[in-house]
Amino acid sequence: MKITENTVADIDFIVTDKDGKVIDTNHGDKPFAVLIGHGSMVPGLEEALLDHEPGDQINCVVPPEKAYGVRNDNLVQVLDKSMFGDNEPQVDDVFLADTDLGPAHIRVTKVCDNEVFVDGNHPLAGETLHFVVDVIAVREATASEIDHGHVHEDGKCSCEHDHEDGEHKCCGRHHHHDEDGEHNCCGRHHHHDEDSEHKCCGRHHHHDEDGEHKCCGRHHHHDEDGEHKCCGKHNH
Repeated sequence: MKITENTVADIDFIVTDKDGKVIDTNHGDKPFAVLIGHGSMVPGLEEALLDHEPGDQINCVVPPEKAYGVRNDNLVQVLDKSMFGDNEPQVDDVFLADTDLGPAHIRVTKVCDNEVFVDGNHPLAGETLHFVVDVIAVREATASEIDHGHVHEDGKCSCEHDHEDGEHKCCGRHHHHDEDGEHNCCGRHHHHDEDSEHKCCGRHHHHDEDGEHKCCGRHHHHDEDGEHKCCGKHNH
């Protein structure tokens, strides 16, 4: 069976940067299951997988425009440290910002005495990515998986939230919680591992018991002038 829209592909992958440095891989782990056609991975990789079948190996180079986008210098800003209130920002903290383009994750890149430097670009923005993917298995997605927008492990939805009115309430229709409660995102997000290296096909942030972002628990928004405002609250 070939990979087409609304199929589930089990893959092994390794992704490297232009210098050959490994950014992420699932080698040594179980195959990674991904629902095709639902924004579960970077567009360039998904396009390269189409029409392939089990046993195929795909080598593809994905430019920034079809990966995490080109860098936008306008997304790099300097905030007054007082905006964070009693919370002490740390480098690599990530918080959710409400922007004109919708929710976006903003990363702290530098902290000075009274200033905090933040970057709204994905850490892999501007990067050309090299993928080597082995197709292990392909199957038709179930109606429920198509409706929810993600793969169901063992036929069950692992999402902790309700699907009301057919809408996937879990994580914005593009990633889900795995058995360990982490977020699987198939190349759309990444996190810093214990060695502070970026992982782009595994997990990123997680939620605490109240459903807030555990990494910092802060939300920012844009005011009418387009500037970031940190209010330390979740209701604007």
